[in-house]
Formats: sequence, C-alpha cells, structure tokens
Amino acid sequence: MKVLLLSHNPVTTYNNMGKTFLSLFSAFRPEELCQLYLYPAVPDTACCGSYYRFTDREALHSIWDRHAVGGEISPDSACHDKFTSEKEERTYRSPRSRSEPMRLARDLIWRLSRWDHPGLKAWLDRERPDVLFVAPGKQELLYDIALTLARERHIPIVSYICDDFYFLQGQNAFWAKLRLKRLRRKIAALLQETALTVTICPELAARYHESFGAEVTDVMTCPPFAVHPYTEPGRDALHRCLTYMGNLGCGRGQPLLELGQTLDALNRQEGTDFTLEIYTDHKYPELLERLAACPAIRMHGFVTGKAYQAAFDGADAFVHVEAFDKENRDRVRYSVSTKIIESLASGTPLLAYGPEDVASMAYLRRNGCAALASSMQELPAVTKAVLTQEPYRWQLVERAAAVARREADNSARLHALLERVAAEGAK
Repeated sequence: MKVLLLSHNPVTTYNNMGKTFLSLFSAFRPEELCQLYLYPAVPDTACCGSYYRFTDREALHSIWDRHAVGGEISPDSACHDKFTSEKEERTYRSPRSRSEPMRLARDLIWRLSRWDHPGLKAWLDRERPDVLFVAPGKQELLYDIALTLARERHIPIVSYICDDFYFLQGQNAFWAKLRLKRLRRKIAALLQETALTVTICPELAARYHESFGAEVTDVMTCPPFAVHPYTEPGRDALHRCLTYMGNLGCGRGQPLLELGQTLDALNRQEGTDFTLEIYTDHKYPELLERLAACPAIRMHGFVTGKAYQAAFDGADAFVHVEAFDKENRDRVRYSVSTKIIESLASGTPLLAYGPEDVASMAYLRRNGCAALASSMQELPAVTKAVLTQEPYRWQLVERAAAVARREADNSARLHALLERVAAEGAK
C-alpha cells in the first residue's frame, strides 16, 4: 500500500498538525507514505518516504512563469523552524493574511496557478499512490486539489476532519458568510467522492454520518512516546508550576489569563509561589503584554528540540484551555488537541479549563483522566488540588496512563482502514 498524504503542513515534530500526522502514521513504514504539502516549511522526520512541496508563493509565480514550480523536499532532522525564511513568516503571520478577502484571493490564485505541472505528475507517477488521505482544513484549494488528483489517478479518497468547518455558525460579516458558503459546497463535493471519512472524535463522526450518510469513523491520535509512570515533582508543593505549550488562537489567551489570576490569588492567600509557564509562538503584542503583566505568568517563546524537552520535563502539571465565548466555543466544538494525548502519556497531571460542551472537555470528562474546571468558581479549588494533593495527582496520572495506552493502537487501526480502502479501490 502507498498512501498519498495531502495537507497544508508537512509531517513534523514541532508543529501541532505535523505532530498529529506523526502520531496518526506512527504504525506505517516510510515506504508506505508520501506527502504533498503547501506550507513553506521543512519536515524534520523521515516518516514519509518522499515529500513534495508547492507553496502559495510558487502558485502565484506560476501564473505568469511556467518554471515557478515546487519540488521534492528532503527531511532535515536539525530543522525546527516553522518557516523557511523571515519573509515567509511575516507573510503568514500578518493579521491581513487571515482576513476573509485574502483567503478568497488565495483560493483564486490557486485556481489560476499551474500546480498540476509535469514535475508533480512525474513524482506521482513514481510514487504510484493507492489511496489519497486528505486533511483539507478551511481553504478551498485543497478540496480542489484532492478531487483533481483522485480523479486523474483513479484512487479512493479518505478525508480526515480534525477541525470542523461545515457546521460552524460563522460570522455575520459579508466576506465571512460568502467564504463559509463556498467552503461548505467544497466540503460536500469532497465527501460525495470520499470512500471513508475519519474524524478526531465520536461527536463529529456522528454529526457527519447523520448529515452525509457516508461511512464515518473516529480515530483519536495516539501518544508519540511510551506512557510514562507518575513521579513526584522535584519542587515542593509551595513552588510548583503549571505549563501551557501551544498557540493562543481561538480565544485561549483569556482563560490562560484567568488561570494566571487564580494563581495570583492563591499565592496571596496561601503563601505559595505557583506560576503558569506559557510557551508559544503567538505574535500579537497586545495579548502577550496582557499575559506578561500577570505576576504569576511567565512568558516563553516557541521551543523545539532539547529546549522543548526540558520545558516538557519541567512541568508539575500541564494545562489545556478553551474559550467560553460563543464564537470560539463554536469554532472548537468538535476539536481535540494533539497536546491532550501527549499530556495524558507524560506521567504528569493535566488541568483542563473550558466549557463542558466542547469535544476536548467531553473527552477528558468521559475518561476521568484530568482535573476539570468548567467555570471560574471551580478553578481555584481544582488548581490548588492538582498542584498540591499527591494522592489526587497520582490518581489522575494512573487514569490518564490507562487512556493513553488504550489510544496507542489507533495508528495500527488507521493502517487497517486504509489498507481496506486501497484494496476496495483496486477492484
């Protein structure tokens, strides 16, 4: 079997979506995988036997220059940069690039581009994929590319949905409503030709099966390392830290600020020195300044490699948060972060703060494997317990380890599903 993975991000150890792929395909051999991706980044793992990259900038240049095409990319284990250059980072980080008109303009560029050029076709002829695994996201362009490749190559499609965009309520602004309407049409068109849809959680699988009637199954990501046993922290109970590693999008800055303020109050009342260590590559100065102004919060930049491992090992408890406002709650309703399974396998307790009706909180509540707070009123007691009560911390880690071990077979399960789809497509 040869699987063609089509996505924005490459398989990596340093990007959330890249880590999700690394987890999902951990039971696959490199010669079973090849990847076509669009992001101006370099994979740092040989998870796939071959990588081909075609970026937005190359798509734009190809409109007037036929020689502006992508090419094969060799993985570099020493490369942990999210972007290949500062120029690319400024372009992708700009708030303007996330505006709805710019997203529509990007889709137009790809429709006019020559992405399906002879170099890519020669690479595909060599790789000879049996099945297309597509993780399309919120841009129209990947839906078009997926359908074109599947039709030209006569291979079945497996659609992977870990972030829902079809059932979003959306914003009232004209451009946002227009783009969401167009995106829903693209999603429906892809699913009509999809042999199997894989979602991140059972709630999303049920919703898609109910709406589209096709075969849908959920496959949770599996832990990227062996499950760690619980070990007592090196610091005493008065000086422990919570650790958050990830982006601040989807309104997560506000619950993190509330958590920091809770630690401040506990420190004043209890004479403790609790801190919230935040590791993020977020670039919005106003939000970063608000967080840094909280005495209990320590802000750190994006870390990879040994620095990441040191920060990971130094946590006394990990943190997962989701926003409570209606728009962001709707946005993450069916999402389960890859960081959750990492935390569950770490041997360190997990504190989760967010609304009850989002999939990540429901997953943790269903499995009883994290300290949960679904309101500001619950947060102080839950926070103090997860930092100071050793029997409670041990109990959380034991439950988390059992869940992580159960999820460890998910990549093998995905392998069997794709083998079945490939075999049926070859008939």
